[in-house]
Amino acid sequence: MSRYSDIAAAPASIDPMPLPVVDWRRIGAAAPRALDFAYGGPNAPLPEADAAVITWTTAEWSAFDHVFLNSNGTRLPSARDWENGWYLYVADAPPIPPPPPPPATPPTAPPLLAINPALTKPPAPPPPLWGSYNLVEIQSKGGPLKVLLFKSNAHLAHAPGFSAVAEMTARIIREASPRYLYSTGTAGGSRLDQKLGDVIVTNCGAIELQSDINSAYFDLNGKTFSCSNWFAPQSRIHDTREYLFFSLANVVTYPALQALIEKLHAQVPGSDAVMLDDVINSALLPERLLVSDVLPMQDIPLLSTDYYFIADSADSKYSFLEMDDAVLAKVCVEMGVNCSFIRNVSDPIVPAKGANGQDLSPDVRKRWSGLIYETFGLYTSLNSVLTTWATLMDIG
Repeated sequence: MSRYSDIAAAPASIDPMPLPVVDWRRIGAAAPRALDFAYGGPNAPLPEADAAVITWTTAEWSAFDHVFLNSNGTRLPSARDWENGWYLYVADAPPIPPPPPPPATPPTAPPLLAINPALTKPPAPPPPLWGSYNLVEIQSKGGPLKVLLFKSNAHLAHAPGFSAVAEMTARIIREASPRYLYSTGTAGGSRLDQKLGDVIVTNCGAIELQSDINSAYFDLNGKTFSCSNWFAPQSRIHDTREYLFFSLANVVTYPALQALIEKLHAQVPGSDAVMLDDVINSALLPERLLVSDVLPMQDIPLLSTDYYFIADSADSKYSFLEMDDAVLAKVCVEMGVNCSFIRNVSDPIVPAKGANGQDLSPDVRKRWSGLIYETFGLYTSLNSVLTTWATLMDIG
């Protein structure tokens, strides 16, 4: 499980700690208010809103719902019943091609591959395009602000790919008529000073495509799309960070990380020699995770790819790494809508070399990154959703 694959179901896990109640009184605010509207069914147009916020993976969606709709209770990572309160939207959506069959297990594969359910079970079927939505109101600096919340089932890395993400975004803008469009969720860190749980805000995105499903758009590779006339306001972020953020140190401990090393050994053949010292770095040290930072990176582009890309320290020209937002930036620029991209570092940079100086294999680096995401991504997502709320509150 990773940012690449977490599109259809929440990762199975124990429930080490629930998301806490959001105590809005600590910053003199009120919880967002869910709005009643006449739902005309999954093919009906979206309701109008002043702003639209899109999120992507199941971990992100849970934190999204927790902040904007159900902040008065705690939220276990395995909770799913809240999804029933969302409204399906499928108007004129293309069918999703079936996923390719899993590769056959080679006759010489280690027995582990044949018995480990995490490696052998088929993926869950993808949910239908376009996604699900809700509508809330917040009392922003400029007065009541109606916000469309949208959980996307379209993804750049999954068929139909670019065309679906672009059309979904355009439909949201045409039907809901927002003045502002946000994307919030998880991301890969692009530099070592971005630690697990930090939140990054930018207004532009670059794109790099490799998948055959997006071959019609390869001419966009290397291009950057920027909302150059607006940047999400920042004045409410300090108090939100100070009083409402989740401390990753509550869940990221050395015993927890060591347990993930044992999972790595069970899931990646030949990784038994990899120890925690080989994969931990300053972005993941528990003693550095007491407080998450918010890093405004105006005019420093994020990088959207259609493949799972893990940075090394040489990738500092990007604000963060993710898998959709540059498409949104392109559509927003073309349609004249202000846009902002607020992501949390759910999987920081993974060392390219172990403590002994030997190269870590791509399989080890990718699986370690995935284990960090699936274990802590819900908690990191809470902070980026709260940051999104804070900037919306600051809109005049």
